[in-house]
This record gives sequence, structure tokens and C-alpha cells, in this order.
Amino acid sequence: MKTTTASSSYYTTKQLITAFIISILIYCYYFDFFISNFSSTKNNKYLIEKNKQMMASTTKNIFLVGATGGLGGHVLKGLLASTNVNLHITAYVRTPSKLNGDFGSNVKIVQGDLSTINAEHMKDCNILISTHSSGDNTRHVGYQNLVTAAKLANVNHIIGVGGAGQLLLPNGKIKQTDESFYPQMAPVTEDHEKGLQAVKDSGISFTWVAPPYMPNDMDSSGGVIPTNDDWNDSNVVPQIDVATFIVNEAIESKHAGHVVALKALEKKGN
Repeated sequence: MKTTTASSSYYTTKQLITAFIISILIYCYYFDFFISNFSSTKNNKYLIEKNKQMMASTTKNIFLVGATGGLGGHVLKGLLASTNVNLHITAYVRTPSKLNGDFGSNVKIVQGDLSTINAEHMKDCNILISTHSSGDNTRHVGYQNLVTAAKLANVNHIIGVGGAGQLLLPNGKIKQTDESFYPQMAPVTEDHEKGLQAVKDSGISFTWVAPPYMPNDMDSSGGVIPTNDDWNDSNVVPQIDVATFIVNEAIESKHAGHVVALKALEKKGN
């Protein structure tokens, strides 16, 4: 009996020691995991809070690219019509003569293109809005140049524009992978995806607007319904309504970190 008891006690002690060592290892693993994630979460919360404070400020220094285009022109007009914030706008354009009207002292016009953009152009600007276009699917190159300058200029938030083909389906793939979705748009969507990736890789807070077809001459529907990331079964949104969303997002960001789907409001009686 004594031998059996001693043997049983030996194995029990060995098992306890093994269990204790395993417990220590598990504790260390999860402690390290917790500390790492807590630190990351703390930093993320700090950045988000900092962005919220900046976006809530009554003064916005906005760097606008594409102001002579259809969408960018609507954005510029919308920014100038905003009365609840103090706006200072730098309009970066290739051809200043295409800008019509007297915009006042709050608008500075800088001539240049995206191949020569640098941080000095964005000096003192905290929000970058880019609505630039490209006829040869190289829009992403413009975004790559923009984010390089934006990082050096300490820009806090970027609002970029892509397309509805980037929105997610229930299977986790983008809408462009759906064979029924305008296959001729595949190169354009690929360009948009590269632009979005450049913005994400910058580490700067961003909102990526992904509208469907947006006619420039279409009357406002009265607004849009914005949703984050997922395909929203929308085929057309007036360009002026997309511009209004961008203006509102610049004044107070509510969709930071998301690819935003836009759906036009249905007019009463429709």
C-alpha cells in the first residue's frame, strides 16, 4: 500500500507541476496578447479621438483636387455655401482659367498637376479632398503622389472617390466580380482599388466614396442614404448629391475608415 501511495503521489505531483508550467505559459501568452492589443487599441482610440476633435473644429483648411471637373466643381460650390464652419480652401488645379467666379479671400488657387504635387502645396491643410479623374486608368498614380505629400504635410483626413464596383457582396468579394456588373468597368474598378490601397497604406484617416453612375446634369434627389462598405443595389446618384455628401463628410466625418455606398433618396410621388 505504501509503495502504491508513493507512486500515486509522485505522478500527481508531476502532473501538478506540468499543469502549473502550462498555466504560466498560457498566462504569459495571453498577457502579451492583451498588452499588445491594449496598446494598439489605445493608439487607435487616440487617433480616432484626435481625428474627431479635428473634424469637429469650426475651422477647416481643405486641400481640394479636381475643382475644375464636374464633381469637384460641385464640391467647391458646396464648401463655399457652408455657413456653419470657417473654411479655408486651397484649390489645386491644372488650368486656373477654368475656374469661374470670384471665390473671395478664403480660396487660394494653386496651379499644378499630380505629377508635381508636394507637401508645400498642402501646407497648413488638414483635410484632403480629391475628385481627380483619369482617362487611362491611372488615377491611382495620382493618389500615390497625393498621399506621399499628405503624410509629409501632416494632413489628418483624406476623402477620395472610387466607384460602386468596389462595394462588398455577401460573399466578401467586390461587386465588380459579379459577372452581371458592367464587365467593361473592370479596368476602372481595378484602378480605383489601387487608389484605395494607396490611401489605406498611408496610415492617414480616410473616407472613400464609392458612388454608382452620377450624371452631372441630373437634378438633386434631395440627398443620399450612405452605408458603409456593402453593395447597396444603387445604379445612379446625381453628381450634385455625391458632392453634398463629400462636403458634409469634410465638415464632420461620420464614415472614417470606410468605403461608402450612396443611394439617392426617392422623391415623393415616385
